[in-house]
Amino acid sequence: MLEVTWAAVEDAFTYEVYYKAAGSGATPPPDTAESMLTVSEPGAVILGLANDTAYTIWVRARNTAGESAYSRNTGTPQASAQAPAKTPDKPAVVAGDGKLTLTWNQVPGVPEYKLYYGTSDNFSAATAVDRTIPASAPTVSAEITGLTNGVKYYVWVKSSNSPGESSSPSPSAEGTPQAKDPINFSNLQFRLGEAAAEYIFAQDLPPSVFFPEGRPNTDRLTRVQETALGNLFTDGAAWYIRKTYPDENIDFVFLNGGYIDNVLPKGTIMVGSISGITQPDSRRDKFMLLTLTGADLKKFFNDAEGKKTEIEPGDVSGVVHTGRGGPHNTGFFGVVSKEVRYTLRYYKPPELPDPPEEISYEDSEPYYHGFIDTENGLTINGEPIDDSKNYRICTTDYLATGEYFTLLYEKGQNKKLIDTPFWHGVAEYIYDQGSITPKLDGRIKVEGGVPLPAPWVPGDLTYNPTP
Repeated sequence: MLEVTWAAVEDAFTYEVYYKAAGSGATPPPDTAESMLTVSEPGAVILGLANDTAYTIWVRARNTAGESAYSRNTGTPQASAQAPAKTPDKPAVVAGDGKLTLTWNQVPGVPEYKLYYGTSDNFSAATAVDRTIPASAPTVSAEITGLTNGVKYYVWVKSSNSPGESSSPSPSAEGTPQAKDPINFSNLQFRLGEAAAEYIFAQDLPPSVFFPEGRPNTDRLTRVQETALGNLFTDGAAWYIRKTYPDENIDFVFLNGGYIDNVLPKGTIMVGSISGITQPDSRRDKFMLLTLTGADLKKFFNDAEGKKTEIEPGDVSGVVHTGRGGPHNTGFFGVVSKEVRYTLRYYKPPELPDPPEEISYEDSEPYYHGFIDTENGLTINGEPIDDSKNYRICTTDYLATGEYFTLLYEKGQNKKLIDTPFWHGVAEYIYDQGSITPKLDGRIKVEGGVPLPAPWVPGDLTYNPTP
């Protein structure tokens, strides 16, 4: 593990942390970094690293005006004789509906923690939570769920070092879970929670053969790449369905990027905040659950039947997207929950000539097509798609019955319409969490297309249009 800290940057809404093994000689931008973390406060804990291997770490600050330059440093994890694990400080406790949220300071050098709770201030009678909590930042947070509202609980935290040796328990803290009032969706001022940092929606595009002068702050990110906004909506919807309809056993959530239509600012989140960033025509879209076979799911993610030639690959979900080469159907860019991971590949566009000249629509059209290698790199819950398995998918009724994703309504089985607007489920998730932080986890990687900052990857697909 490596623990990384830096000084706070004025006006920064979030920070991006990249790291790469054996990268001590690398220079920014880290376009081949192994992974990326997003945090709202200075500092990160990077786990799962190889001892005696040098890593380069880059950090940059972001807000809606753009991103800073990278700061850069190196570090090498080392195996060492383990001292006894140190006792954590007393945790802070926030009560919720049937749960308590604990926050405490990271103990230096400790990779994980265990939580305990009981109804008396007696650790020997406490119950251990059946999971470990990985270190993540200078402050660590976790929930104890399944508690009874109105009952006072005492809670403790233990740290655990690499050999699994535990510390003494922290001083006890206490909290009493309480049910919250139902959300009043008719009141746009109803408070749902707090955003620890801004959920960025748009950015500047650099000059390219598609846009020789670039595109200032107009590139809507939910339509072209993984975003914290997309992750919030899909992961929040997954939480809502699993909590409200646990027997459905959904595998993942699929949404279109155009459903999300604005920035979510830092600070207080109200019902009107979530309604306001939902595309107006989509606010009535309801939850739809359906089942696809693995074989059909592969076709959905990469329209193999529509693949014509080597230089005109099938489009993801049968919908033309964009390598940031044009606006065609970008509203139907796939946004997925955390169970899904894949790389979306685009052709590398020609270099921008001097003097700048925009290539024709006919020549640029092939660059709008992105595709996924469904046999190598597309996974659901960490596993390749099994052709014979059935997958339960959560989406919206519009996408399940609309004209763009024809495979959903032609091949979807056991459809179930839930009479709840999709964005209401996201609001319920935020209300339950109380505080949310923007996060990226690499679920969608973009390769090729217009050169951009990491985690964009240059790629090796080339296409030479006919002169």
